[in-house]
Amino acid sequence: MSKFLCFGPNSYSNTINYSKYTTSPSTSKFGPFTIYFGPPPFTNTTPASLPNSAPQTHLPEPITLTDSSSSQMPTTAAPVIFPIPNPNIEIPNPSPPIPPLSPHPMTTRSKSGISKKKVLSTTTKPDYLQTEPPNYTIASKILKWHNIVGCQWVYKIKRATDGSVSRYKARLVAKGFHQQAGVDYAETFSPVVKPPTVRIILSLAAQNRWHLRQLDVSNAFLHGFLKETVYMAQPTSFIDAVQPSHVCHLHKSLYGLKQAPRAWFERFTSHLLTLGFTASVADASLFVLKQGSVIVYLLLYVDDIIITGSDSTVVSTIISQLSTTFEVKVLGPLWYFLGLQIDYKKVGFFVHQSKYITDLLTKFKMSDCKAASTPIAISPVLSTSCSDSLADPTPYRSLVGALQYGTFTRPNITFVVNRVCQFMHNPSFAHFVAVKRILCYLKGSLDKDVLFQPGTLTLIAFMDADWAGDPVDRRSTSGITVFLGNNPITWLFKKQHTVSHSSTEAKYRSLTTGALELSWLRQVICDLGLYLASAPIMWCDNTSALALASNSVFHGCTKHIKVDYHFIRERVVRGDICLQFISTDDQVADIFTKALPTPRFQRLCSKLLVCSTDHMSIGGNAFSGTIPKELGNLKELTKLGFGTNNFSGTLPLELGNLVKLEEIYMDSNGLGGEIPSTFANLTNMKTMWASDSPFTGKIPDFIGNWTKLTTLRFQGNSFEGPIPSSFSNLTSLTDLRIGDIYNVSSSLDFIKKMKSLTKLVLRNALITGSIPYDIGEYQSLQKLDLSFNNLTGEIPSGLFNISSLQDLFLGNNFLIGALPSIKSDKLQNVFQ
Repeated sequence: MSKFLCFGPNSYSNTINYSKYTTSPSTSKFGPFTIYFGPPPFTNTTPASLPNSAPQTHLPEPITLTDSSSSQMPTTAAPVIFPIPNPNIEIPNPSPPIPPLSPHPMTTRSKSGISKKKVLSTTTKPDYLQTEPPNYTIASKILKWHNIVGCQWVYKIKRATDGSVSRYKARLVAKGFHQQAGVDYAETFSPVVKPPTVRIILSLAAQNRWHLRQLDVSNAFLHGFLKETVYMAQPTSFIDAVQPSHVCHLHKSLYGLKQAPRAWFERFTSHLLTLGFTASVADASLFVLKQGSVIVYLLLYVDDIIITGSDSTVVSTIISQLSTTFEVKVLGPLWYFLGLQIDYKKVGFFVHQSKYITDLLTKFKMSDCKAASTPIAISPVLSTSCSDSLADPTPYRSLVGALQYGTFTRPNITFVVNRVCQFMHNPSFAHFVAVKRILCYLKGSLDKDVLFQPGTLTLIAFMDADWAGDPVDRRSTSGITVFLGNNPITWLFKKQHTVSHSSTEAKYRSLTTGALELSWLRQVICDLGLYLASAPIMWCDNTSALALASNSVFHGCTKHIKVDYHFIRERVVRGDICLQFISTDDQVADIFTKALPTPRFQRLCSKLLVCSTDHMSIGGNAFSGTIPKELGNLKELTKLGFGTNNFSGTLPLELGNLVKLEEIYMDSNGLGGEIPSTFANLTNMKTMWASDSPFTGKIPDFIGNWTKLTTLRFQGNSFEGPIPSSFSNLTSLTDLRIGDIYNVSSSLDFIKKMKSLTKLVLRNALITGSIPYDIGEYQSLQKLDLSFNNLTGEIPSGLFNISSLQDLFLGNNFLIGALPSIKSDKLQNVFQ
């Protein structure tokens, strides 16, 4: 249908350019419209004719529109569209379009032809270096708003076991302390395997006689991918000469970044999942692989890995698969892991920390301390009321922190270590003495090991509590240990959070703590794919606590511990735990709750730790009688200790059969007589302590044939001189102490070849002659005691040039001359 477009009076006819009109209605953008210029369609006026350039067409008179609201429309009415027959009139295409006029009688600027060009307001782009960005999107596009992390080179000389330099290592390390939380790092926590999990795997390996293998990943942290945007400054000597102000955008982690451990853990664990491993629910660092009847366990501690399984071929295949992605070092059988030493024997394997403890004794200068029978004295009780605070608590805190790791294989010091940890904020001299006593105890029990041996797959827990044991706040102490078969896998000391009203309540809270630990251990065993044939047994020595856990009647006196009540009751009713009574004398957990007298402590300790088959130590006790000659049958012994006892008599000749013996400690006894001649067979001897025992006769000449000897102590004896000249062969000696020699004198000629000496004590040894002129060549010497002898002559000037010398005792001799100038800055004690 055609349409008709009508404008009011033809006042627009002079402004329309008809030459621009299209000739065909169908090509006009207005569609098939007819444009009519003339008077309003509701008047009787005759439409005006079009210009001469266009053919004149007479249009039919439009239909008049009526409106009920108004009888007549103004002459300035808006255009109205009417339907008309198809006229043969060209359709214009005006540009720009003519705006419609409002029918309102008000006169406006638009009606009057008054117009003003609109000026759009324009704003300049803000400088976000001078003002804060409104959102992260804008700030992320400006480099200055990013945190720039610094870096530095760290150098390390790697040495072989013999002390030689194996390689020089340089590593680029990011300065993580430049990072800002929420900007270039978020989560930083990275889980590590828990100690009980390690002991469980060791116990299973011993039970099934599996091979334990150890792996190490080189440059582990460099394998992790970063999720955050991290910018780092260009490293020194690698700065781009063209763009020195640019920074490095890190895609992978570097050592030093706060999120580096987490990024490495996520990278390694995600790769293990592709190999078919599944992560444990109870311990995120334990991974299990099951392929039919084959099972493989893998433990991850940062970059150290333990792997074992029922099929060694599958284990080797997994190691090869890991080597294709990471730079893996195969270290062979598990011998040394995180300070733990593993010794394999026929009965199983022993786990100990002898090297770690020895290094600890050396670090704190306690290598020569006298052994203690227990790690803590019964009295006085340690408390915070001591007023003599340490001026510098750093050594105390360092030692206590180091001892905490020693509890990994030493459950017998768990209580005392946790006890001294409670005074870290303000340690006193009395607390430091207590910590040193722990070292004295460890010195005498270096041969104590945890034995992992085959046994049944059952969980047995011992629980005890010391009611109101803390003299300051009167809170109780809980002690728990759990065995898997015959092997201890976890032990803990925990101070209770609230004061208990009775010993029953204290024991009951300990039951709850033990139940929690057992629940976690059961989950670990479940994740390992193992099944416990029976419910774990928990032994408690308090019948009232057992009655509360078994009786369904809720007593009024236990309302304040109802949460613990409901928890332990649920476990007992469901059959998850079986509670049994045990006498206090047999309660193993008693060692974790309080200080004990020596006999009881030694008895309970023997249930947790054993001596390895090549070590035997019964020192620090009150044994009496004679040394049994049957000890000579233990021909595999390498260490024998029976010092600090009340033994009497003489040494058995049969001890000379112990040809593998390397260390013997027989000091502080009532032993007398001569050193047996059969001891000449002990050519592997490295350490011999025989001080403070009434040995008589001459010092054996065959000791000069013990070329491996490093420590020899003969003090407080009744030996006759002279000191054998064969001692000049002992060039490996580092600690030589001989004193109280009678009858025959000696000279210092035998020490001329002992250039490795660190301690030389010849007090009251009838030494004559003069001090060797070349004494200044003994640059390792730390202590020199030549007092109470018959030395003559002058003091060599080189003596005071020994840079390591700390203690010098030359009193009660016949020395003459001027005193040389002291050049050593480490000399602490000088007595002349």
